Amino acid sequence: MNLKIITLKLIEKEEKSGYDIIKSLSQDFGMKAGAGSIYPILDSLHKEEFATVSKEGRRKIYKITAKGLEHLKGFDEKKEEIFEQISGGVKLAHKLYGVEDEGLDFALQQMKGDKCPFGSATSDVIKFRIALFKAFNKGETKRIKEVLEKTTKELNKI
Repeated sequence: MNLKIITLKLIEKEEKSGYDIIKSLSQDFGMKAGAGSIYPILDSLHKEEFATVSKEGRRKIYKITAKGLEHLKGFDEKKEEIFEQISGGVKLAHKLYGVEDEGLDFALQQMKGDKCPFGSATSDVIKFRIALFKAFNKGETKRIKEVLEKTTKELNKI
């Protein structure tokens, strides 16, 4: 999904400043986007009349317009096609590498139905995955296995 659409989706939910968008991208999606990428996108959304800008002190606050909502509607109508492509890629990976990922399949089905697969814990799950990949890249396989076994036992108690 492109950053422009994600930004527009964020201001659809509530008015935000550029800083708020950068913070939300990091905390909620695990994405690193800086001012150099977000502010040009916000300027573009304003010029295309997809967003309005108001001032609160020194901060610019962005709010989606009817035209912006209409633009997102067109994107949302393509959602099914996008998820089918993603699902096809996952199925192909299953066949090529012989690895089934029920968690990924579940998450895709939840997102297809406009549900957040992990609810309010989504940002924590993303942070966990990032930490897992960082530890794996450091070669900490034995320690990762210990932590995952302990975490799995605790989750199974729920």
